Amino acid sequence: MEVYGETSEELLEAVRLLLKMNDYLFDAIEAHGVHVEFTEEDPYGSFEEMCSDIEVNDRLKIFSGGTHPSHISREDNLKSRAVHDYWGHYKNDCDFSFWGSSRSGTR
Repeated sequence: MEVYGETSEELLEAVRLLLKMNDYLFDAIEAHGVHVEFTEEDPYGSFEEMCSDIEVNDRLKIFSGGTHPSHISREDNLKSRAVHDYWGHYKNDCDFSFWGSSRSGTR
């Protein structure tokens, strides 16, 4: 998100709420027995590879490189990536394609 000009208090509050939810959902990943590991290399070549890593190794690797938005910390951005991949892709069985096709329904 790029912001031009002043950032409204309403937007800042929305970001704070989103980050609180991300903290909760990030902690819930590990509560489900899945260890989140940050890596400098793009960890998966496919959605199926990510799912297999979660199911076989109880591990979710998250790319720590790339750019990070200026309105949140690097740590919060990385947590957001983990939440997105686990709850958005894995738990909803939604692949990495533009359309987010499902293989067999939700997990």
